[in-house]
Amino acid sequence: MNYSAIISSFLLAGGVVMILISQQGAQFDEEGNRLSSRGANVVLGVGIALAVIGTLGFTFTVLQVIRRADQRMREKEMRKLEVEVQRKIDIAISRKNTVANSRKASHMSQVPSIMVSTAST
Repeated sequence: MNYSAIISSFLLAGGVVMILISQQGAQFDEEGNRLSSRGANVVLGVGIALAVIGTLGFTFTVLQVIRRADQRMREKEMRKLEVEVQRKIDIAISRKNTVANSRKASHMSQVPSIMVSTAST
């Protein structure tokens, strides 16, 4: 799990909420006191700052994940699921080869006895 993406998304969401609060002039308490224009500007500024930090952090995280995946593909490094699938394929192939070899060996062992029995008649 990528914690920087989670933190960045919370910062982005918090910034967007603060921008919306400042634009709507929302009420902060139940007494009906409206947000003053100076308070709205402060909330707007903080909201913009949080949204920018969240956007930059989220973008940086996504680009880092893409770069890491590209590097793994270039190095032909397999992921956990790919390693597990490859291991199961190798097991299936080895079982198939073992069965084929045992059939071939049993068939080969029968050939001389048939040749011997036909030669003696």
